Amino acid sequence: MIFGFVKPHVDAHTLGVASMAGLLRESGYEIHISPLEVSKAVENVDNPKNFKTIKQWVLQKKIDSLGFSYRLDPNDAFYMFSKLISLMDSDDELRNHQIQKVTFAGLPKSCELVKQKFGKRFELFIGDESPIDSLRICGVPDNRMPKWLLDQSSYDSDRWELSRRLIEEKGIEEFPPLPNFAYPGFKTEDDTILDRVLALQDNKINLPLLRAHVGPYSDNRSEALATFQSWLKELDKAGHLDIVSVGASQLTQEMFGENWDGLQNGGGVPVNSEKEFEDIRSAAGGMLVRSYSATNNIPSYSAMLEKTLNTAWHALSFWWFNLADGRGPLSVYETLTQHISALSVIAKNNKPFEPNISHHFSFRGSDDLSGIVATYLAVKIAKKIGIKAIILQMMLNTPKMISGIGDIAKFRVLLSLVDELKDGQFNIIPQPRAGLSYFSPNLNKAKVQLGSVSMLMTDLLERKSPEIIHVVSYSEAVELASPRIINKSSQITRSSIASYLSDRDAIDVFSPSAMSMVTNMHNQLFLQAKAMINHMERNIPNLYSPEGYYNIYKAGYFPVPQLWNCRDEFRFATNWKTKIFEGQMLVSDSDDKPMGIDKRLGIVESNIQILKASKELK
Repeated sequence: MIFGFVKPHVDAHTLGVASMAGLLRESGYEIHISPLEVSKAVENVDNPKNFKTIKQWVLQKKIDSLGFSYRLDPNDAFYMFSKLISLMDSDDELRNHQIQKVTFAGLPKSCELVKQKFGKRFELFIGDESPIDSLRICGVPDNRMPKWLLDQSSYDSDRWELSRRLIEEKGIEEFPPLPNFAYPGFKTEDDTILDRVLALQDNKINLPLLRAHVGPYSDNRSEALATFQSWLKELDKAGHLDIVSVGASQLTQEMFGENWDGLQNGGGVPVNSEKEFEDIRSAAGGMLVRSYSATNNIPSYSAMLEKTLNTAWHALSFWWFNLADGRGPLSVYETLTQHISALSVIAKNNKPFEPNISHHFSFRGSDDLSGIVATYLAVKIAKKIGIKAIILQMMLNTPKMISGIGDIAKFRVLLSLVDELKDGQFNIIPQPRAGLSYFSPNLNKAKVQLGSVSMLMTDLLERKSPEIIHVVSYSEAVELASPRIINKSSQITRSSIASYLSDRDAIDVFSPSAMSMVTNMHNQLFLQAKAMINHMERNIPNLYSPEGYYNIYKAGYFPVPQLWNCRDEFRFATNWKTKIFEGQMLVSDSDDKPMGIDKRLGIVESNIQILKASKELK
């Protein structure tokens, strides 16, 4: 077969098509991705000239397996695809050409519309397929698939099966919360996350504390606050959740305490006074509480969270939640300045700091190395400022094409780097989580996914449960998580870990072969990370400062090819290509192979010289 993938130009979601094309090429097939003129033609396929452009591309390239992808508006996707199929069906040349297979990739609603009209005529990609399942949908036999994919997929599929058996056959309904601890401040206003982690360790409990974001939405602010307090009381009574993160609204983060009249809230809990935060703390009962950080006036907001919530810990994202990602009013440099200033507030109150960083780079198409090094830099400057404990967030499955083996290798590199900073006064507490875009809209499948990724977290830490897990509810792809869903997600998480660590069948899942693959990936990535950090320290004056962190981003150390705002300001960061290679997200060279670290850093050095000459560095 010769595969062709066509995607309307207006849809900027390119990573899925590029990853699929890469896998098919590795399987020995010829691949063609629609050029600009074809992508634009699909947007108005009614025009005979545009259809002719598409047809000529298919015939000239001898494409006999055509994939259509559109992940924006479902009605637009359905119309464009349906019209294209209608025109193809009535065209004599294309009928004689005999296209063997047509696939459609879109949002779940788009796929449902296509299924309603065409039945089982076309294979559908709703976005929750594994790489190996994607190849099978395209008609690729196992004996043509890349060996690395088959080897790595066995680890993922074995965990999947253990999770499926647990959830579908054994059930998780009776799995209990953690026992009450006996230390004096337990579930009082003076309780701390460090006390709870220590209690887990002292009691030799190999299960995690659980934290989740919680926040109902309503157009009526008073109603939203009342519902949220009701949810908190329900969660506290059930006892499965240990730490609640207040999913504060965009307006709370940007304009706390100001007049919101006439402004769109944009989702989340609309907290707008210290009294409302104090009421939340009271409603949470025995749960520890924390909240999203601000996107403006960040140091004073951090102090307010201490005063009102006795916040369990603080999370800051350094390069994110600002004009660059459209999530806040500050520039990147202003955000860095305020975040690093906020670290002094956190240190003064002796609270842990969570770097909320790595996955935000991944969301913009960055490679594994960038997220690792960016997080390391945040941890190191936090230690310099006086922070004593780090809650190390690690979002797995991001992007979701990364394999379980790739995820373990990636985050073991991060753990190796930050472990070098540990001493008697500075501690690291891992906090893994599932990816936001990982879960299937099929809720039964999503429950199995949650169990499977929870099992992976123990292999990340060499068959040990993390002390804290950020639980992403299985309903993520479909609906906002209610207390019922959060409680069930918590039970799935803990019961999956308990089962995986005690099940004899599970011992062989992370096999010697899987361990070897992780070790090889880890060693290569670790050396690259050290090389990048050393290069930064040599080439960026005053690296551990807002100016230094701005300059490394400006110079292009961290590729973000899918950054849509501030592209001119960060042109050297956007001017890279990244791609999935053997389960890892890496920078791609001009020959479509992984770029070596020496060449990559050489490009950055050239960028620095250009920026110095134009006086664009801070």
